[in-house]
Amino acid sequence: MPTRFPLQSLTLSISLLFGSIGVSSVYAETPATTDLPTAAEIPAVTDPHTGEAPEEEPQIDVSTLTIIGYHEITSKDAVIPDYAVTPQRFEMHLDWLIKNGYHFISVDQLIKANEGKLKLPPKPVLLTVDDGYQSFYQYAYPILKARKIPAVLAVVGKWLEVKPNKMVQFGDEKLERSKLLSWKEIKEMQDSGLIEIGSHSYDLHHGVMGNPQGNSEPAATTRIYDAKTKTYESDRAYEKRISDDLKKNIDTFKANGIRAPRVMVWPYGRYNMETVRIAKKLGMPITITLDDGPDHVTKSLGHLSRILVMKGESTDDLAQDILTRQMNLTDNNRPQKIMHIDLDYIYDPDPAQIERNLGHVLDRIRASGVNTVYLQAFSDPDANGSADMVYFPNRYVPMRADLFNRVAWQISTRTGVNRVYAWMPLMAWELPKNNPASKKLVVTQQPKDSD
Repeated sequence: MPTRFPLQSLTLSISLLFGSIGVSSVYAETPATTDLPTAAEIPAVTDPHTGEAPEEEPQIDVSTLTIIGYHEITSKDAVIPDYAVTPQRFEMHLDWLIKNGYHFISVDQLIKANEGKLKLPPKPVLLTVDDGYQSFYQYAYPILKARKIPAVLAVVGKWLEVKPNKMVQFGDEKLERSKLLSWKEIKEMQDSGLIEIGSHSYDLHHGVMGNPQGNSEPAATTRIYDAKTKTYESDRAYEKRISDDLKKNIDTFKANGIRAPRVMVWPYGRYNMETVRIAKKLGMPITITLDDGPDHVTKSLGHLSRILVMKGESTDDLAQDILTRQMNLTDNNRPQKIMHIDLDYIYDPDPAQIERNLGHVLDRIRASGVNTVYLQAFSDPDANGSADMVYFPNRYVPMRADLFNRVAWQISTRTGVNRVYAWMPLMAWELPKNNPASKKLVVTQQPKDSD
């Protein structure tokens, strides 16, 4: 199996963490069936907090765009089983959407609507399929072609450049080249006018070293840590790496008779404002993430949210996913069970002891069932109430240890925590004496009666 990073994004408030971190959603598997739902079987939406049906049908903006993301549609052995659905279930999803008044749109329609040149039909839906598995041509494409439904197919250039009968480096494993689409099949689908070929990067669909402890983190949003020099990738080097990668995929498309992509689908859904800016500059104004929330076509297309379909996803699940996103019920709308963690209690001069301390913290987080963590990113060893050092690299304040990224990543990938926030002081800083700013005083002024 390739490295699969958590796919549902969460927020971090320090840019040194290099992008969002997430936790994966879990769905119960339900048996596949070829029976289409009757009107009586169409699932009633429920409140995601209480599980009960609302007294009145929620008012949904019918102009809101819904983007649905698939990986594999196959009835045989799947490459990534957790993200595979059968052709029968795929057709059930399509039939449910049609029966409930949704209309499938193309990238052309989306761009024109964003420019104000076209009004989309009510309840518009854009379908996307990631990675470029051969099963898409065998199973999904005939279904879409028969129904004249457009879709975006996002492919990884480096995987497709491998010659037939060779093996593809697929994350940490090898994958037979025959499991992926050929350029001939891709061109045939593009020429049909139904399938928009999007970029899934040339070679960003993997992890890179993200900290001194060796965590593998998404290549598109991580400043690579060099263990030899003990330094992180500079902003300039990072931007060049991302730009070179996206441009190389464009060149690879053109060399194989495929039009330059207009859509960028971020691997693992990971992106930041810099990657969005680079994609737009290279001719991809549409970039697609795995964020929660509704999509409004009249606003920026630079980071569109998307529903990720998992194995066994029923029409009930799909209906609930759509409702939750259209009501903008993200993690911020759900009750928070919060834990504050002080990194001073995890830190130790002995790295082995740090790992033992971290293990105990992760156990306690899992046992407590918290969904939100405030991680104290500064150190106050003399307990005088001011921040003397921090736990991340920076240019101004001494670093006690490069530990914040490691702990935040472990919390968000090894526990049920949805969001990790950096806990930082606003004013209580104790700068080094040789820092010019340490000589300046902040004076507060009492308000006047006229204020």
